Amino acid sequence: MKKPEQIALLTEACQHPLGVLVATNDPNRLRQRLYALRKGCPEFAHLSFVVPVSDPNGTLFIIVKAGDPDAQS
Repeated sequence: MKKPEQIALLTEACQHPLGVLVATNDPNRLRQRLYALRKGCPEFAHLSFVVPVSDPNGTLFIIVKAGDPDAQS
């Protein structure tokens, strides 16, 4: 996944009150790439990345952290 697609994922997650679920064949690799991207973009600082125990090889959750004043409700 290229950087513009990663930015689009983060932007989409910001537009949802809880975040988004992403289907991927390597959730840990995508999570690391998104952490690196988030580090350089303060507008994504309120996002968290979680690989679910129920599907550790195919899913990544991008979650809007609770209590963030900029998060939509």
